[in-house]
Amino acid sequence: MAVAVNQVGYDVVSAEGDKISVKTFTSSTKVDFNPSTLHHATRVMVLQILIEEGEPSIREALDCSIEELRPLLRNAAGGLYLPVNRIRAAPEELPVNLAELQITDSAMWRNLQI
Repeated sequence: MAVAVNQVGYDVVSAEGDKISVKTFTSSTKVDFNPSTLHHATRVMVLQILIEEGEPSIREALDCSIEELRPLLRNAAGGLYLPVNRIRAAPEELPVNLAELQITDSAMWRNLQI
C-alpha cells in the first residue's frame, strides 16, 4: 500500500519501491489517466473486473512501466486515456477466480472489508 492515504499519482508502493497507479475497468472502452499526476507513478497496473457465471474475477490486463504505457495513451479534452482494445487479453487467457487469491492484508471501509 502507499505510505499514506491520497498519494498524488499512485495507489500502491511495491516491495521494490515502485510507485504503482492501479486502474480498474469492467465494460468501459477506455481507462482514464490524469496527465498532471501520471509522472508521480513509475508503473501502472490495469485490472479488469469480470463476472462470469455469476462469479466475480479479476484479470490483469496490463502491468508495465509508465514509459511503456505512454505510447499506448491518447489525448482527449486535456486528459489522457488508454483505449481498452489495446490491452484486451488473448482468448486463451482466463480470469483469476477471487476465491483462489491469497489475502495478504485487509482494511475496513464503512461496513465493508476490503
